[in-house]
Amino acid sequence: MLTKFWEGLGSHIAEQLVSRLFSPALVFWLCGFFAWASSQGGLINVLREQSKSWGAAPVLTQVMFLVVGLLVLVASSTAMRQAQPYLQRLLEGDWPGPLRHLGSRLARRRASRRFILEARYSELRWRRVQVLTGDQQQENAVPDQTRDLDVLAVEMAVIRSQLQRLPDPARMRPTRLGNVLQVADSRPLRKYGLEATVVWPVLWQVMTTEERYDVGQSRVGLERNTEAWGWAALFLAWTPWAWWAAPASVVASSAIYYASILSAAQTYGQLLEASFDLYRMKLYRALCLPLPASPGEERHSGALLTQFLQDSLLPHVEYQHQEPSGT
Repeated sequence: MLTKFWEGLGSHIAEQLVSRLFSPALVFWLCGFFAWASSQGGLINVLREQSKSWGAAPVLTQVMFLVVGLLVLVASSTAMRQAQPYLQRLLEGDWPGPLRHLGSRLARRRASRRFILEARYSELRWRRVQVLTGDQQQENAVPDQTRDLDVLAVEMAVIRSQLQRLPDPARMRPTRLGNVLQVADSRPLRKYGLEATVVWPVLWQVMTTEERYDVGQSRVGLERNTEAWGWAALFLAWTPWAWWAAPASVVASSAIYYASILSAAQTYGQLLEASFDLYRMKLYRALCLPLPASPGEERHSGALLTQFLQDSLLPHVEYQHQEPSGT
């Protein structure tokens, strides 16, 4: 029994060690070594000198050097993983101190853009109505009408796509990532009256392991991409040894943000919304609350459920007794 225990523990530790070794932290330290070596006469010369010193060093010194290197790698990877929530809040636009005023200004600018898009969309809808109700008695009226409708449909689709990526002005954030996640959080409220930040931890508990898998994996992907962005931004630390470290950091962090983080956030938001679409009724049953009587009343029921979870208050609602399954 103990042998199996130690074998399992050793296997788990080995898996964790491998996952920490082959990670962005390793790339960061290798690039840092390359940046330092470039300031010491080039990588080839440094490797040649280090190989001579390494061969002449005692075995114990070599082992200690490897152990220290592994500890630094694991410790830095763990530190970045602990810092991931703070980095994500930073990318969402939750900025501290003097930057908070700048964030508010950027959020107001994005809110103004939403108002402009909504006004333009309303104008296009009115023009569409005018085209549909226009004079079609002339010989060339139908072709002209079809052409105008196609142009209006394309522009309306573009604006509608842009509006779907922007939350309500009261929830507007200064960054694209913050707005993507705000849109994901606001859709359950708009559709079902459920405040995602309040309801989601409880809904997660009533979902099965299989139901959690996809949304959990998408969340992990978002967190790992955020960690990779942190390593790319931290690459600025090698600037004193290599002039190209700063532009490389800007290019890498921008690529990770726009190509990976935003995509992962959109996927997570879609799966989060799908979880509310499919499993919200399980939450009502698990809390022994009456199901919404109709789709029209669901927003009111969801608001009561949110209030109950947030304040432990649920006025004028009687609990429903749930019979055990199989009886």
